[in-house]
Amino acid sequence: MLNAAMSDNFFIKIFQIFILFLLIGEVYTPILCQNKKYAIISNIAFFGKSDRSKIELLTTLLKREKNVNIILMLGEVESSGSQESSDKLYSFISDNNLNVKIIPGYNDYSNSILSQYLIRQEIDEQTFVINYEDVCLFGFNSVIPFEKNIGYVNIESLGLLDEESKALKGKLIYSFSNLPLNKIINRSQLLNRIKNNKMIYFYPEENKFTVKNDPALEIGLPANDKNNKPVYHLVENKNDSIFVIKKYFDNDNTEFLFAESLNKLKVITEQTTPSDKNNPTYKQITRINYNSTSTTKLNLADNRIYITIDNGLLYLIDFNGKEKFVSEIFGDVKSNPVLYRDLFLVATVGGDLYSINSNNGEVIQVAGIGENITSDLNVIDLDKTIKSVVFGTSKGRILSYDAFTFEILWDKKLSDKPIISKAVYENDKLIFIDASYSVYCVNAKSGVLIWKYSQKSSDNPAYNFPILNASKVFTLSPEGNVIALDLLQGKKVWSADIKTDIKKLYINKTKTHIFALNSSGKLFAISTKDGKIDFNIELNKTNIFSFEITESDNDIFIGLSDGSLYRISDNKNVKQIIEPTFSPITGLAKINQDQLIIKNIDGNLSIIKITE
Repeated sequence: MLNAAMSDNFFIKIFQIFILFLLIGEVYTPILCQNKKYAIISNIAFFGKSDRSKIELLTTLLKREKNVNIILMLGEVESSGSQESSDKLYSFISDNNLNVKIIPGYNDYSNSILSQYLIRQEIDEQTFVINYEDVCLFGFNSVIPFEKNIGYVNIESLGLLDEESKALKGKLIYSFSNLPLNKIINRSQLLNRIKNNKMIYFYPEENKFTVKNDPALEIGLPANDKNNKPVYHLVENKNDSIFVIKKYFDNDNTEFLFAESLNKLKVITEQTTPSDKNNPTYKQITRINYNSTSTTKLNLADNRIYITIDNGLLYLIDFNGKEKFVSEIFGDVKSNPVLYRDLFLVATVGGDLYSINSNNGEVIQVAGIGENITSDLNVIDLDKTIKSVVFGTSKGRILSYDAFTFEILWDKKLSDKPIISKAVYENDKLIFIDASYSVYCVNAKSGVLIWKYSQKSSDNPAYNFPILNASKVFTLSPEGNVIALDLLQGKKVWSADIKTDIKKLYINKTKTHIFALNSSGKLFAISTKDGKIDFNIELNKTNIFSFEITESDNDIFIGLSDGSLYRISDNKNVKQIIEPTFSPITGLAKINQDQLIIKNIDGNLSIIKITE
């Protein structure tokens, strides 16, 4: 009953917001564009209580309003309501034929491992470009899940803007997103696509109204006033000026906040980005642009490079960059596939397991799991004849399938949290973790639980990081400390106090050191023997949120989320090979002693030769 009441209350809140903005459109001149009306709602999950009598009154008035073109919703959408209340919201939008554009907020993407995918399934269009005669509306999601202080505009959103760029010349651009520009690491790529135009940029601001004038007029729209009462904002484009008016919910008061002549707005000029041309540290051999988001790692074999794109495309190229085949998987691919001899195994977020011929790209078979797959895949040798592919799901299950026949070998539910790590294998044992950092060890042939090391974190979900050597399992605590567990019994052996905020570890080829990195670019080398920090290296970075590492005989190469690449030699000498491109590196592998293959999140792939 309580959940039903909360769900109904959430729906009533949203319903009320819609109606109020429709009414406001009757009182004021058309918003943003002549003969067009728009409603802008910020952080909708923060709005307060409502009562039935007001809803009934406003419903009657809603029937008189016929000229609202688009309702723009910025900020928290899912975080304060259940899936049921969200369904009611979307049903209301559909039943009333409302043209609604929704840009969810940070918490919508960060309250569970799967929230980013579920939101996209519910909200069909989170990126939009709408052109009118003298104005363009551009909305896009810029949230990186679990990263509150930094954002990124994906290549698909930028591509949509490129498609419309011919119609943008001389227009006023209204942009809508969920983070301010200064938090978007590739904002230069965004601004370059709207150069020679003027832009007004809106984003949800939790508790204050803000304006910036460089490089664009930037306005943060809060949900509440200083007394924590909900407010709304009208944005008018009238007489070649922009006006922002705050409207209070509990009375008819309005507050004039801001006005600016559009003639005073700066025209956006081209933003410069670092160039790696004529770089003396490396020579580019091959460059391929797949022009699509790719968050998965690279898979390499003899003269073969396998690249998976998030939209389900699989490419095979040789070491010279020549394409051998392209294959298609139906569904989003976010977890890392695995290559095993003539098999390429890949899983979709939606819960399908694919077996693909690694020589020609033909799909061999598909198995529907019945729930979201949330971990990377791994193939292990159960005996001389049976090879098992293992993975975890959103409902805390870990499954083992015969890699060749897709016959299910065992299926165990061991957690009430999503399984988020690849199951690593040692001496008939599988080790994996769930989203609350708890570590599980099961028998590889039966799935029977051998031991569990319990940890708990509801605010900071784990990523994908368990690693091991012959006797220990290495993982992270919710506080970011490296923990070593005894492989046989699961008891803690040591803990290294580093408090990294990047939830990822790497173990070197000789199994002597674990590498961890924090967001300031400090690299820790931790002894696997006793947990002592043998050395650390300052890369002097800010806002780093991921990294990739590969090794040659004498060097370590590390690619960062700002697009830069570093080489660290045996004597701890640090050399920057590639300057920041502000496009995160998501794939890094060594082809031979002095050649690397690098892939970034935008689907740009380069094969380079280190020259010094």
